Amino acid sequence: MTQGKSVLPIIPGLEPAEIAYRLLKAEGQPLAYAELVARVGEHLPNYPGTPQDLAVQVYTDINRDGRFYRGADGRWGLQEWEPHTRRRPAAAPKVLAQQRGEKRYRQLLDEAEAAEESPDPEEESEGGEEAAAEEDADWYDNADG
Repeated sequence: MTQGKSVLPIIPGLEPAEIAYRLLKAEGQPLAYAELVARVGEHLPNYPGTPQDLAVQVYTDINRDGRFYRGADGRWGLQEWEPHTRRRPAAAPKVLAQQRGEKRYRQLLDEAEAAEESPDPEEESEGGEEAAAEEDADWYDNADG
């Protein structure tokens, strides 16, 4: 384990969550969120946003990534360090996106099927305006009692 700064090769295109994973792996112990974000930022000198944008990006990424956990003390660590009972299944971002896409696809299919099953209002009133006028007349006759 290294003390202070961990050695991490800077690889162009590395995502903030992957940098955080490698930092924690090299550190060997959980880190406070602010320290983790600062250290991720050291490896992203050309990050296009503000430091606050980076903090939000890191939080979102590590919160969604199953390789990380947040301890009761607010420090972030790796799931592989925790007992099996505390682990949650890791879901890669690509898998999560695919699952969201499949859910939306099923929702659209259900809506299309429901639209096919519901009767078309124009088909119900076959006979045109004359049939509608007769229905109105019957209603008025029955309304009078």
